[in-house]
Amino acid sequence: MTAAGLALSTAIGPVVAALLLADVYGLDSEWIGFALVPAAVASSALSRIGGKLADRRGDVSLYTLASELLMLCFAMLAAFSGAAPLWTIPLILIFGNVGQTFIQVAISNSLSKTLSKDQAGVGMGLLAFFRMRFRPGRLTEPQLSAKGR
Repeated sequence: MTAAGLALSTAIGPVVAALLLADVYGLDSEWIGFALVPAAVASSALSRIGGKLADRRGDVSLYTLASELLMLCFAMLAAFSGAAPLWTIPLILIFGNVGQTFIQVAISNSLSKTLSKDQAGVGMGLLAFFRMRFRPGRLTEPQLSAKGR
């Protein structure tokens, strides 16, 4: 999986999951939110472990594990969406969210080690800016603001 594919998957993953739950399983928005909670909790709980793994084994091994988790999530969603019971989809999404979190940890750690001390603050700030700026919900802001005029 290429870096561009992983970046795209981390940007549109939550949107695709919500569309899957709405279109295939017919859930309302509040139930979609409840279905996404287990993956968010697992991601939050395991992020510290991802950081420790990056420190012990290196960023490449964490990035590899994260890529494998994302591919496992996508393969399971492709195989079981619509055929599996609804309660399995939040469990499958755990692999994807944890993979996304681990990729963010690996990239942040790698960037902080790569930059010199005088560039680290600006570099990490730019990384945080681009993470926040190119989230899926942010893509629709220009269209919404143009309609309001």
